[in-house]
Amino acid sequence: FLFFWQDDIFMLPDVNRPGNINDKFFKLYRTSSAAFPFGWRAHPTIKPRGVSALNNDKVIFRQNGVWRLLVSDNIDGGRLLMYSSRDLTYWEEHAENPILRRGVFERVLNKIFPRRVIPYKPWRLGGTPVLNNGQIIIPLQHEHMNRVYGECVSYLELGFENDSNLSPKLSQSPILKPIKSQKWRSVGSHHISFAIHDDTTIACCDGFDGETWSVGLFTSNERAISNKQNSTKF
Repeated sequence: FLFFWQDDIFMLPDVNRPGNINDKFFKLYRTSSAAFPFGWRAHPTIKPRGVSALNNDKVIFRQNGVWRLLVSDNIDGGRLLMYSSRDLTYWEEHAENPILRRGVFERVLNKIFPRRVIPYKPWRLGGTPVLNNGQIIIPLQHEHMNRVYGECVSYLELGFENDSNLSPKLSQSPILKPIKSQKWRSVGSHHISFAIHDDTTIACCDGFDGETWSVGLFTSNERAISNKQNSTKF
């Protein structure tokens, strides 16, 4: 995950300890805009409290002068954690962590029963944060009808009431899901990123056809995500 701040570019990668894919470092790197894509150096960062060695996707965004870190942690069935920082070094755990959670028992039931019986609880990050009408929108990847990895992306509206209180709200239906008529994403999509260029929204998402992962681009003159239900389709 890359983000810009002042004249530097920061990178927050998934980094495994040598020989153990289930033990991940928490490392933040930075380089100057002039040196990019080279010149990376470690930025001093203290691993956030409560993040296990099974952490997966991570994103950072800035809101009202505060850095926010979201971490998908693959422990106890899956949970989404949030932290805050003023300097990108010391991270304070949010009082309401985990802000989303799926228990181990629910995870097992999701593999057995259809969605209409046991609804899925998304928790794993699936793209870049988006600011929409003053709200932070977070894409989350999850299984859906076919119960396969990387099938759909829904979005979470964080709903900051203040620094201490959240009112997170999940979309009722995915913004990305399998499209049988488009072979390259006929089985699913599990990541989407947005960018604005010359008043045009550019969306980049992946797709899976059962054998191969691909990448597609979409453009729109409208907002990428709207508060109206089902208004965004790709």
